[in-house]
Amino acid sequence: MSKIENDTSLFDNIDEMLNSEQIIEVLKTLQKKQPEIYCGKGEFKKLIIEFKNNISEKELSDILKKYKGFVLPQEYRDLLKFSNGICFFEYGDALLLSLEEAFELSDEEWLEQGYLKIARANEDDIYMKCDDSDRNIYFSAEGFGELTPLNMSFTAFLEASLISGFSYFWLWGTKDYDLY
Repeated sequence: MSKIENDTSLFDNIDEMLNSEQIIEVLKTLQKKQPEIYCGKGEFKKLIIEFKNNISEKELSDILKKYKGFVLPQEYRDLLKFSNGICFFEYGDALLLSLEEAFELSDEEWLEQGYLKIARANEDDIYMKCDDSDRNIYFSAEGFGELTPLNMSFTAFLEASLISGFSYFWLWGTKDYDLY
């Protein structure tokens, strides 16, 4: 895993994070309001959110039976039961994959090690280590190469994504990111 210096301590206090019900309410509100989101470099985009069909607990369990050892955080499971995949922005610049897509599109090497590709954010792939750990989110720059830990939970990642307008918040403050 490559090392990128970033400070995600803002998302360390689990007691202050949104829970799955609150996240779903925020998503529903954002879907209705379609706010303009600042995307950096002077660009604003309308935040259009498209929900997919939900998945039942039985369907979720059936899929996980095929992939022994994968443990999904409860917040992620709850979100999948609300919407099995979510598309953000008009052209899907950011999206949470359906559970089926997550397994199909995960790099085989990472899948064998227990990493599941759960999202695409702009150019980067977002993976979750499915081992019941708290800080289980990783990214792969432009979908190639090493997985870099974000040192945050799925809930913290989703909350940070919403707060930052789905920007590359994991690169803020590094030499690899140009805000302007």
